Parts: sequence; structure tokens; C-alpha cells
Amino acid sequence: MFKQLILITIFLYIVTLSLGIITGITLNSLDIRFTEDAADVMNSFLIIGWIIFVTGILLVLIKLKRGFIFFKVLEIFALFYASLIVINVFVPDIHAIILAVALVVARLKLPKNMFIKNLFATLGTAGVGAILGVSLGIVPILTFLLLLALYDYIAVFKTKHMLTLAEGLKEKNIAALYDIPTSERLFQLGTGDLAVSTAVTVSVWIFLSPLAGIMVTFGALSGLIGTMSLLVLKKPRGLPAIPLISLGIFIMLGLYLLVFGW
Repeated sequence: MFKQLILITIFLYIVTLSLGIITGITLNSLDIRFTEDAADVMNSFLIIGWIIFVTGILLVLIKLKRGFIFFKVLEIFALFYASLIVINVFVPDIHAIILAVALVVARLKLPKNMFIKNLFATLGTAGVGAILGVSLGIVPILTFLLLLALYDYIAVFKTKHMLTLAEGLKEKNIAALYDIPTSERLFQLGTGDLAVSTAVTVSVWIFLSPLAGIMVTFGALSGLIGTMSLLVLKKPRGLPAIPLISLGIFIMLGLYLLVFGW
């Protein structure tokens, strides 16, 4: 079971990250980003604020046991556009739209199909990671990473509302979670964990160097594998992945700066 879990996690990580890097490089070459100044640290705080705000709305809907239509509309809307960003890197505009629409239709027609759900999650996560990566420079993306790691820790171990959110998304079968099947049980990994890894890698790759991006990739993957390992060994209700991912990223980035400088 453990070997299956790690291998599938690594596969999802590599595919998502590769798509995100290619997409991020393309967006950067076209000067497409959602911030006016990628070096402005305030963007990090604004994004964290937005994440907390949206999380609050979703938790209210879950607590009221309502909002299924809202969840599905939000899922389709968000992942359609994020997926479209990635698909459009490889195929022309109209064809990209057709493929993205076809993916939405397949998701709606076959909601329990694990492959389609994971494909949707992979494309959407790569798109979100790419646009965040090109929009936040080195200092803003690292600030965002630290804030998110702190929030992730508090949300899982203190307030525990992230566990409530994850269970609600699982119950509603929303593609905000990767499904990782093993011989013994089904594990789930939040798309946010891979989106953050992708965003940091893209930002470091573009604003520092490709070598730094590659090193950060291994750091994030080490943190992710460490989290999944603890999940199997300790069997907790849930674990925040971003703190260990962040640790791996900062260690590898520190090594890069120590050897090559800024």
C-alpha cells in the first residue's frame, strides 16, 4: 500500500508540476499575469485574505448542508478556466475551448470516474500554480508560502476547520482533491498542496533560475512524500502538507543561494 501511495503521489506531482512549469514559462513570455507588480509583497496578503474568505463561505454552506449546486458551479467555473490556460499552451484557442468544454461535459456525465476527476484536478492545479507563479516574484511567493504554511497548520491542528472542509468536499465529490487508490484504501490529496508547490517552482524558475526551480521541485516533493509517509504511519485524521513542503523548499532554496548566490 505504502509503495503504491508514494508512486502515484510522485506521478501526480511530476505531471502537474511539468504542465505548470511549461504553462508558466509560456504565460511569462506573453507577459500574462493577474498582478500589476510581481514584486509587490502586498499581493501575498491579499491572496491569503481571499483564500480565507472563500474558505469561510464554503464552510458555512457545508455546515448548513446546502450549496451542492454552488459547489458544482464553482468547481466547473474555476477548473474550466484553469484547465483552459494549460490546454491553450498546447493547442490553438478554439480547439482549447472545445477540449475544455468536453472535459467539463465528461466530468458532469461521469462524476464518479476517478480518472476524469484526477485529470480535471491536474489541469486545474497546473493552471492555478502557473498563474500564481508568474504573478508573484521571489519575495512575494515566499511570503505567501510562509503565510499559507502557518494557516494550514492552524486550520488542521487548531481550529480543525480544514478537516471539515476536506470532508465536505469529499462528500460532494468535488475535484479539489486528488483520489489516490491503493490496495487497502483510498487516499486523498488536496490540490492546493500541489498548486502551491507548482506556484513556488514556477516563480523561482522564472525570477531566479531554472536550476533553482529544479532544486525547489525536489525540496517540495520531499516534503510531500514526508507528509504522505506520516499519514500512513501515524494514521491521523488528516495532516497539513504545506508546512513540510515549505520546509523542503526553503532548505533547497537556501542551498542554492549558499552555493550560487542571489
